[in-house]
Amino acid sequence: MIWHKVDSFFELPRVHLKVALKSPLWKYTCKSTMALSLYLSVFRRSMKEQIYEAKLCGFNYEAYYNFDSIIFEISGYSENMDRFVEMLSNNLRCFKVDQDNFSACKIEQKNWIESFNHRRPIDM
Repeated sequence: MIWHKVDSFFELPRVHLKVALKSPLWKYTCKSTMALSLYLSVFRRSMKEQIYEAKLCGFNYEAYYNFDSIIFEISGYSENMDRFVEMLSNNLRCFKVDQDNFSACKIEQKNWIESFNHRRPIDM
């Protein structure tokens, strides 16, 4: 799905692109859900440095999962959107897991799960 709107400040077209990557390997099980969650956490953490300058220029992306797919929502000015999407897709295709990032994300995920029972229903 592609959405287009002219920005009122810079008077440049803005684009919002939503891409879903589906796989039959991702089934709605606890194991696959946790693996997808961990994978995306490590990917997002590894992209922080590369994405910083793009965010300053008005580009952004969100990556999340549902029961059978990974969703990427990409937005920014259409002028350089192709370069931004290419950078994201190349990083996704050539992604190598850094052990330090993996360990940090695994600890964060473990702490989030362990603190689940201590949350108020309104916080969930």
